[in-house]
Amino acid sequence: MTRLQNFDLKKHHNEVLRCLRNGRFERTPDGLYFPSMGANAAGFFESWLNGEDHMVSPNVVFNDGLDFLLQNGFVAANMYIAPYSNNATPAGTLHAADLPLTLGEFTTYNELARQQWVKDSEAAQSLTNSGTKAVFTIGTGGNIWGAFMTTANTKSATSGVAIAGSKFPAIRPVQAADTLTLQYTINLTSS
Repeated sequence: MTRLQNFDLKKHHNEVLRCLRNGRFERTPDGLYFPSMGANAAGFFESWLNGEDHMVSPNVVFNDGLDFLLQNGFVAANMYIAPYSNNATPAGTLHAADLPLTLGEFTTYNELARQQWVKDSEAAQSLTNSGTKAVFTIGTGGNIWGAFMTTANTKSATSGVAIAGSKFPAIRPVQAADTLTLQYTINLTSS
């Protein structure tokens, strides 16, 4: 058994992928646990409204998203973030075709497409878009309950792969010209 005191994602990337491919992991309420490595993987969304009111919410990795990550890893060029407006908690069984209707994708923002998740920070135990957060300029007011990540960039697309989703700790009422900023991070830590 490999015990990792200071888990280094870059150093152990291949070992993590091997565990994923071979099904040597367990799902936990917070993410995935790799028993042979003594490592936990958990992701979360962070959101800001007009640069303030910071919220952190843990994510659910969709089953399709897990399959995608098994085959591809975190390929930033293929992942996009979008907000949703239904009072819904994402379930692991959701597919990309379910996202617009089940979660009620919020599409009344000025940007022409879902925002790309740009993996611009890669610390030893973390992958995140902290330097290039996804920013949505609200065109028409409404309520935002959470966010999701998918491989399709078109608003309301039912194609692609649903990667992860998260319901915010509280509703975010938005008005025209507000900005909603979203960040997604996945951490790997030793247990």
